[in-house]
Amino acid sequence: MFVSGTWNSEAAIVIMQILKMVNGMNMSSDSGRSAKALSLISSIFFGLLLSLLFIGTAKVAIHSAPSFDGGMNLEVASSIAKDEGYRRSYAQRDVFPHEIQTGAPYILPAAAVFKIWGIAIPQAQVVNIAYFALLLATTFLLVRQRGSRTLALFAACTAAVVPGILEFGFGGYGEIPAISLVFAATTIFYSERSKRPLVTAFVVGVLLALAVITKTVMLIGAGALCLCVILELACPADGQRAPHMKRMGALAAGGILTMIAMELWRAVALGGVDAWTNWWTEETSGIFRQAGVHTGLADTTTGLLGKLSLHLHHLSHDYRFAMWATALWLVLLCFAGVATLLRSPKQVGKWSTLTILVIAIVYMAWWLLVTPTAKAWHRRIIDGMICANVGMIMFVATWSSDWRNRAYGRLARISAILITCLILSLPLVWLVKGSRALVYASTNLDDNRALLHVVEEVRALPKNAYIFGVGWYSAPTISLLAERLILDFNDIPVSRLETGRPVYFVQAPSDSSDYLGRVRSNYQLSDAPRDGYALLAAISLTPSPLTPQHDEVQRHIHAADNYSYMRGFNASEGSNGRWLSDDNLILLTPKAGDHFELIVYTPSQASYLYNSAPKVMVSFNGCATPTQDSKPGGVSKLNFPIPDSCGITPGQPVNVRIEVDNLLDVATTRDARPLAALGKEIGFVGSQP
Repeated sequence: MFVSGTWNSEAAIVIMQILKMVNGMNMSSDSGRSAKALSLISSIFFGLLLSLLFIGTAKVAIHSAPSFDGGMNLEVASSIAKDEGYRRSYAQRDVFPHEIQTGAPYILPAAAVFKIWGIAIPQAQVVNIAYFALLLATTFLLVRQRGSRTLALFAACTAAVVPGILEFGFGGYGEIPAISLVFAATTIFYSERSKRPLVTAFVVGVLLALAVITKTVMLIGAGALCLCVILELACPADGQRAPHMKRMGALAAGGILTMIAMELWRAVALGGVDAWTNWWTEETSGIFRQAGVHTGLADTTTGLLGKLSLHLHHLSHDYRFAMWATALWLVLLCFAGVATLLRSPKQVGKWSTLTILVIAIVYMAWWLLVTPTAKAWHRRIIDGMICANVGMIMFVATWSSDWRNRAYGRLARISAILITCLILSLPLVWLVKGSRALVYASTNLDDNRALLHVVEEVRALPKNAYIFGVGWYSAPTISLLAERLILDFNDIPVSRLETGRPVYFVQAPSDSSDYLGRVRSNYQLSDAPRDGYALLAAISLTPSPLTPQHDEVQRHIHAADNYSYMRGFNASEGSNGRWLSDDNLILLTPKAGDHFELIVYTPSQASYLYNSAPKVMVSFNGCATPTQDSKPGGVSKLNFPIPDSCGITPGQPVNVRIEVDNLLDVATTRDARPLAALGKEIGFVGSQP
């Protein structure tokens, strides 16, 4: 309760410190001693507050399980720790899977932790806490380069409680590690104590490359620092360009060599240049879609102003501010950026401050105006929020220092004080709210108990058990902690499952969709609530029969038809038809003398998981018929006579089960559905003349 009960003291201390900074040059000896005492007291206060915030955050984090995406990232770390390569413990275990969107600078340290201490929830948080500490340290150093110790500690405190930090800083994501590396690079590059500027610049290049490898969006951060380096070269404070050219070359060398090393590792792991080229072709396509450069994701269709308004509303929600306060903050951010750009190159702290402000402005502009609405997530703007906060405080530090060292009129000084208080008021509110939230924050122990219970159940399963997720929903946190491979049910046709091996499905909380819905509707699973962790045993993988309801049972349909009595099929694709899965059920009514006809398009053999032509098996009310092969690369018309032994009565509805023993080899990131063959027409037809 100490943290949440001190917000009035925080406000008073910060405002008094601002007054001291702005009027510092006109203080008498007595007031100077008072200012020093106040500075010491406020520094101690914010230092203690920062310690409490760090300890409190780490205490909550150490008991927090990784998120879904974080679990996927840490699956790769677990695999590396076991010397199994850069791959997940899911499905086909592709090398450098595209769904992993956090890079090696986060995953490799996590792998080292797992290698030394094993895999559990606390170990999964070690790297997160380390990068969180780096963020706080670099924030302090960035502000301290020009501002007071109190202001630097205040900035670090606000960074510790940025809205979303507990969720996105400790869920196994890469946003906090990436921005921490950019802050570290900026701090080192603009440090005045460097005695080896070329080595320092080389290290900065390495750090920027690591940030981009961690999260591709950190091209914004690397680009901002490089832009400021170029501007500094164009307008050197000392009039000498040669030293700046050398530093720029060293920075570029560090970045390029680091990227080359990373891509060489990737190319070797993927199997050569061709595989590497194909990998990057698919990867860049996904990057451009998610960035909003290419279409492909749901977006606002009401124009740029409509998109800006909607995204500003989302940003206000993320900030926990009213929309007018968020808009004011963005205006102040742009003002600070322009004012810093116009400052003299000789002013200390200009370029480091401008770097962080440019990152924040570009981040905000991209998120508000370019990024697809479907991806306008809090996590994708949290680095921009951090940079806006730290950049504005750095602006206050440099601006206050300038005003303190110059003679200005009373009105100008009052204006400076008011603008400074306005700029710092929002971070102060942020700090108060965040401190209070942290006091009441706690890990959901019930969720942890449920998770760990299922983890123990999965660990105890027989070694030969099939353990399935479905498509994108792979329960990675369960797989990580149980250290068991989970397979994708959409990758293995039911007809290829080995008889005698037990089958289980893992269930984890997801979005509003029931990702096991198709499995539940087709097969018989053990009971469990649908909104929590569970291990479900497959009691039967024979589809439960369809029964006639109000709609008429047809004799023959086009595959794309909106027909009521279908199960297991994928959604209609209009005139193109409908994709069959590996196990499909349809209710149809034959006439006397009919046989069953299936017209499907089968893609080329190279498109399939298994190196054999897809075999189609049809059964009538459970009575099997001889298997037939489809023809890869073309349309097949498959005819299945109804055996007399099946006892089918003309005019009575029949459950027709269509199984296909092969599936398309399509990456989950492109299409997670089970795709066997593209159906055109399905149904009973009369005997051919």
